[in-house]
Amino acid sequence: MFWTRWRVVRSGLVAASSLLLWLCPVRTAAASSDYAELLAPKDDGRGLFDAIRDRRTYPYIERAHRLIAVGDLEAARKDLEIYLERVPADDEARFTYGVLLSSLKDWSGAASAMTDVLRRHSGFGPAHLYRAIARQHDGDDPGALRDFEAAGRSGALDAKDRTFAWESAVDVAVELGEESRALAALDELEPTPTRELRRVTLLADLGRDRDALRIARGIEPEGLAPAAQRERLEHLVQLESELGDLSAARAAAEAGARLDPDDPAWLDRLAVIAGAEGEVAAAAAYREKALATAPTVERRRALSVAAERVGDTARAVQAARGVVAEDAGAAGAQTKDDLVRLAVLEGEAGESLAEARAYERAFRAGGETEPELLVRAARGYAAAGASLDARRVLREVLDEGGTSPMVRADALRTLLHVDERAGNDVAARDALERLVRLEGPTSETLRSLGDLQLRAGEPAAALSTYARSLRLRDDATIRLSMGYAFQKIGKPGLAAYELERGLEGRLSRTQKVSAYRSLGYARAEVGDPAGAADAWRRADELQPDPVVTLALARAERLAGRTIAASETLGRLAPDDLTRDLRARYWSERSALDRHHGRVDDAIAGEERAIESAATPERMATLGGLLAEAGRDEEAGSALRRATREGDSSAATVAALGHVDLDLGDDAAAIDRFEQALRVDPDMLSLREDLGYAYVREVRNDDAVRAFERAIDDAPFHPVETEAEGEALRRRMERLRREVTELDRWISLVAYTSICFGESSCLIDQTALIEGASESQGGAELSVRPPVIGFRDGRIFELISRVLYQQEVDSIEPIGRSLVATLGARYKPLASQDLYLSVERIFGVGSDATDNTLLRGSYGLLHGYRPRELDVRDALSRPVVYGGTSAKLVCIRGGSLGEVLQLRRPSRRDAARIPPQAESHR
Repeated sequence: MFWTRWRVVRSGLVAASSLLLWLCPVRTAAASSDYAELLAPKDDGRGLFDAIRDRRTYPYIERAHRLIAVGDLEAARKDLEIYLERVPADDEARFTYGVLLSSLKDWSGAASAMTDVLRRHSGFGPAHLYRAIARQHDGDDPGALRDFEAAGRSGALDAKDRTFAWESAVDVAVELGEESRALAALDELEPTPTRELRRVTLLADLGRDRDALRIARGIEPEGLAPAAQRERLEHLVQLESELGDLSAARAAAEAGARLDPDDPAWLDRLAVIAGAEGEVAAAAAYREKALATAPTVERRRALSVAAERVGDTARAVQAARGVVAEDAGAAGAQTKDDLVRLAVLEGEAGESLAEARAYERAFRAGGETEPELLVRAARGYAAAGASLDARRVLREVLDEGGTSPMVRADALRTLLHVDERAGNDVAARDALERLVRLEGPTSETLRSLGDLQLRAGEPAAALSTYARSLRLRDDATIRLSMGYAFQKIGKPGLAAYELERGLEGRLSRTQKVSAYRSLGYARAEVGDPAGAADAWRRADELQPDPVVTLALARAERLAGRTIAASETLGRLAPDDLTRDLRARYWSERSALDRHHGRVDDAIAGEERAIESAATPERMATLGGLLAEAGRDEEAGSALRRATREGDSSAATVAALGHVDLDLGDDAAAIDRFEQALRVDPDMLSLREDLGYAYVREVRNDDAVRAFERAIDDAPFHPVETEAEGEALRRRMERLRREVTELDRWISLVAYTSICFGESSCLIDQTALIEGASESQGGAELSVRPPVIGFRDGRIFELISRVLYQQEVDSIEPIGRSLVATLGARYKPLASQDLYLSVERIFGVGSDATDNTLLRGSYGLLHGYRPRELDVRDALSRPVVYGGTSAKLVCIRGGSLGEVLQLRRPSRRDAARIPPQAESHR
């Protein structure tokens, strides 16, 4: 709380603060009733010294306020500084001083003054607000953001100032690139259409496109200004396009075009959307309309591209000519590229002479640094019959000293072709001699021979020829040819290497498309889906093809780029595809849905794929999806159909076995698992499932063999991380416990209980034997009969025990107390430790008698539940893999005993125990 020391000047401070309110961006504390405590007079019992100090300081503070009232802020500043030097603890005056410095645009001083106020009055909202403004002007945006947030949360500010603080926090957070904090600040403000529109922008910047789209759709356009309406529609176009809903994006763009019919930018957007939807004709129409509305070079260029895609070469050429015409007088790479594009289009239209002239102009526009353009021009001139012009440009290429040998060789070949067509044998011979001197006698011959061998189906011979040619000249086309040859002989890794090397060179569009497609297949064959996706995307950009698009989507999914895969599939209209491609489309869509956990959608997609083109593999996939959804009956039907129609793969048969197991048909599941392992013995985890199926069918010996084989295969499991290694180790421990339980048929347990101290150990005199003690001992032998001894967690044992009492302070037995028992013990429940037993007691010692003993016991720890592996792992117990184990247990309070457990040695040879089992011997 601030304390004033002059009641008489309160009204002056209020007046001064009111003036500062008019001078500053926000209200001061004295201008609002919320800040009443700031200037409220306090009767603090001032004495004589305080009165003397008032006389020394009052003139300065009083004069400062008068100067503020008349607008002499610099003089007021000096008086306030003098006053604060004498009364540094007057936070009212310091706050007023800070406001004054803000009015004078002394932002550093204002921030420092408000910091002093806040040091003693943390959380004072007006000070935070003024310091935020000062810091913002002083370039300290992070500090300004913190103060704006603190001011917005302050109860000392009224609603209008808090709104100003939060809006300023949004602005500063955006400038700092902290969109999350900007969103948090927006949450503090009352939603309005304009603010919601800004929220859309922030969400889009954060990559939360779905949230942004949801909010943008909910904004009512009627409450927005025209500029804001346009911004909303632009957001809708962008977000709908990015999320794959091109029809909605198109509707938003059309609404924008209706909102501002004179703005051709909307037509440009509609053209892009139509092209993404595959409607190339519509895209070209939009481009043409935009060009008519506002002609620009860029729009002519875009129209040329769109017309070429739609196959309207004449319109593409016309647009390209318009681009070149508007480029007239300009120079640079763009002009050259436009001329080269025009030349290509003129060639496609069959205008060879125009093609040649365009190439020659491109050479001149590019600074005469690419003589290969002149070679192309020469070919056009030759095709048009203008042999003189062809020779002219070729001589220019050949006379240029800096021309590369490859270009010179190409020029010589073209000159040779021109001279041959003209019948000028002498000139043709001269060109050939120059070509031989330049390249050597076999370079072109070897390359041509390699092409012939490859087309004739002799890839190995072609490779050898290309290698010889490549030693003479490293050419991109030869690299591509070598890549194709490597693919045909089944070496995709080498094929990918050569294709990538070839793509580094200068190639035609057709060559690039073919090379990228082949590179994608090569990368897919070597298990590099990301590389395959990159290659196919380049091919699809150059020349869209549904086959490549589907392959691209699959590769993106396998590479983990599921959003990109969805967008890629969104470019295809399944109804426009052939039956086979439509089936592949729905299969890929199903795989994406399954990846995202939408199993029902995945099932529906696979069913649509089967409707288009049913195959055993798709039926097997459908079966797996149905099983994942818990629809076991339908899954079994689909998987059985897949196997009937020819899918006998181990994975499909194993999947059918798991379905049978879930349906309770353990015998059928065993048959399926055995069949799958015969087809593919390397399905390592399947042996474990087979072992548990054997257990459920009470085929314990078979289960032991299956588990032991699974343990043997443990070293062959791929382990890439420490966590995977730990999980494998735990699995092997669990399987060893299973083998121990299944393979145990006899157990001998001996125990003793010693009691020390005669007075505390003797039994009451009413006992049958006078002087008998509590000290006891005994032994138990249990035997499990074959088959019925262990039935899927249910245990039956024949038991025999010997019991006796011991001397006090000794383990020496008392012979006359010896009894022997013979009986049976049964565990009727698989998942509970409930044992029932009956024993006949035979008195062996003279003091013992015959009797019958009925016992029941229940354990609260665990039972035998083989399918709940996590439970069994959590309840691990000390076991061994073959051999004998011993442990020390507590029999009763104050007594210790030894328990010896014996089991039959495993049939496995100790040397065959895998390394993971060494620590358990």
